[in-house]
Amino acid sequence: MKIIRKLIEYSIFSLMFLGIGIVAILFIIVVYPFNYFEDKKSEKEFTNFLIRNEGRNFFCYNNKRFLLPFIEQEIIPNLAENIEIVYLEGRVVKKEEAHFFGMALRQLKNYEKFPHLMKIRNGKLIDKSINDSNHRIKRMSKDEMFLEINSFFVN
Repeated sequence: MKIIRKLIEYSIFSLMFLGIGIVAILFIIVVYPFNYFEDKKSEKEFTNFLIRNEGRNFFCYNNKRFLLPFIEQEIIPNLAENIEIVYLEGRVVKKEEAHFFGMALRQLKNYEKFPHLMKIRNGKLIDKSINDSNHRIKRMSKDEMFLEINSFFVN
């Protein structure tokens, strides 16, 4: 009797496990194509965004209290007119086309810390952090800092 009971328990467990597996596989088969096509659509939209915005320059910073007054009082007023400001409140971009800037920020290749410089050249996003974990930006002279910022956008 105990053997039959154990066989029934194992059979029920196996069927439940098999059922969960089948449901998971069906879910993947149904959901994956939607995600794939949504990703492809987003990539195409982002590529079009880069093409539409060829030559634009961006200075990106966030609301970290340590650097915020320095950035808003010392850097932003002295940036060249062709450099646009992208402000992040936490992880939320506060600018028109925030969706695309969010995508751009997720693709940063040279990310260390904010503030961050971005430019669009030849349909590609090029980026550079002007800070690091040692807060290099606070130790730089103004001339040195603006030379670094301006040379990034010229080249």
